[in-house]
Amino acid sequence: MRVIQLIISFFMVSNLFGQTWQTIYGSDISSIGAFTGGGAGTIASKKFKINPYDNSIWMAKGSKIQVLRNDGTIELHDNTTDALLQPLGSPLEFEFTSDLVYMCDQNYGLYKFNGTSWAITYLGSGGSYLSNDIDTIWMAKSNNTNFISTYNGFVYNGNVSFLSRIVSRKGVMWVSGGTVSGSIANYTNEVLTIYSADTSMLLDNSNYDFKFAKKTDTLYVSGALGFSLAYNDAFIDTITPGNSINMPSSSVIEFEFDNQDNIWAVFGDSWFYANAIGYYDQASETWTQVYDASNSPIDFSTRISIEVDTSGNLWVANTQNLHVLKINNPPAWLDVYEKEYAQSITIYPNPVKDILTFSSNGIDIENSEILDLKGNVLLTNFNSQKIEVSLLEAGMYFVRFKTASGRLFQKKFIKE
Repeated sequence: MRVIQLIISFFMVSNLFGQTWQTIYGSDISSIGAFTGGGAGTIASKKFKINPYDNSIWMAKGSKIQVLRNDGTIELHDNTTDALLQPLGSPLEFEFTSDLVYMCDQNYGLYKFNGTSWAITYLGSGGSYLSNDIDTIWMAKSNNTNFISTYNGFVYNGNVSFLSRIVSRKGVMWVSGGTVSGSIANYTNEVLTIYSADTSMLLDNSNYDFKFAKKTDTLYVSGALGFSLAYNDAFIDTITPGNSINMPSSSVIEFEFDNQDNIWAVFGDSWFYANAIGYYDQASETWTQVYDASNSPIDFSTRISIEVDTSGNLWVANTQNLHVLKINNPPAWLDVYEKEYAQSITIYPNPVKDILTFSSNGIDIENSEILDLKGNVLLTNFNSQKIEVSLLEAGMYFVRFKTASGRLFQKKFIKE
C-alpha cells in the first residue's frame, strides 16, 4: 500500500508542477479595452466562449466583439468592420457549429459569421441564451414563450409555457424559466415535465448552470446546493460537499467539462460573485485542485467566467484580464507573450542555498512572494532584491513578483 501511495503522490506532484498560471493583460492585447466574464447573471449572458473547432476565444463588450485566435492574433468585429453590425445593442452569447459562429444580440436577434462576413439569421429582440447540439443551434427568447432551433437559417418556432435557457441532446431537451434560476423542465416530444426538489432528486430550484456531459447523455445541473444529475427524464444522482472530497462549497455558479468529463467549477455566492475555482476528478470523486485569490492571479472581486479548450487548458476571464492555467499543449504564442515581459526579471543563483537575488532591469517591483508547488504562499511582502530562503526545505518552489501596475511574473527555483 505504501508503494502505491508513493506512486500516486509522485503523479500528483508531477501534475501540479506541470500546471502554471499565466495572465494575458487586457491592456496589452484587447482592442475593446477590457474582457468580460458575463453580465449580472454570469451564466445567462456568457460573453466569453471558446470555439471547440479551432480554439479561438470570443469575447464581447458593449457593442463590440473581439476574437483571440489560436496564434495570438486579435480580430475586432463591430460596425467599422462589417456594416451589418451597425445596430448591435449588446452581444450576449456565442455558439458554434463546424463552419459557423453564432452571436445572440439581446436587442436585434441572431447573427452568424462564416469566417468572412456576418449575416442575420433571425431578426427580433429578446434573445438571451444560445446552446448547440452538434450542428443545431438553440436560441432561447426571454421576452416571450418562443424558442428557436436554427442551422444556417430559421427552422422552428415553438411554444413553451416558460423559457429563458435550453439545452438538448439527441432529441432530449431541458429548459429553464429563469436566466440564472427558476423551474427546470424536460421538454421531449412536445411534452413539458417540470421538476422540483420536493418530487425528485433535484437538490433545489436554483439551477445556476446546466449542460450535458461531453461523453455521456447525462445532464448536470448546478446550483446553491451542488450538482444534480439527470438521465433521460429522471434525476438520478448528486455531487455535494457531503458525497465528494474537498469540495470548496456547495454553491456552483458555473462549470465546464474537460474531454474526460471531469469538471472545472466556479464557486461563489448568490449574487454570482466567485470566490474559488475547483477541479473535480470523476473517478476518485475528489476536488483535486482548488484555486482562489491566495494561490492564483485571478481577481475574484469582479465577475469571472471559465472555458476549457480542446487540449484541457483552463481559461478564466474577468472584466480586466484573461488568465490561463496551462495544463496540456497550450498555444505556442503564450510563451512568446510571457517571454516579452518575464525576460526582464532574472533570479540567481538557481539552485539557491540561502539568498535568492533578483534583478528587475528597471521594472518597478511592488512585492514578491514564495509559493510551493501546490500554490500555497509561504513567504510574502519582499520588496528588496534579496530574498532569504534558508529556512525553506529542499525542493522546487516559485517566486512570484507583482509590479506597481499590477502585473504578475512567476519563476521557478530550486532550494538546495
